Amino acid sequence: MIEPLFSVLLTFGGIYFMWQGFHWMRYIVIFSGILMTLSFTLSVLLIFSQLIKK
Repeated sequence: MIEPLFSVLLTFGGIYFMWQGFHWMRYIVIFSGILMTLSFTLSVLLIFSQLIKK
């Protein structure tokens, strides 16, 4: 539950900082975006697997 929130804050916070001129934040945005996508996909797969079992 903590990781998706952390990834969202890092992604959108990093986009803001890149807009302010900190271009090295692009690597943090890429990494946190990947983590956010993976955690969302894993959550959806777990929900679907639980629905199919019942």
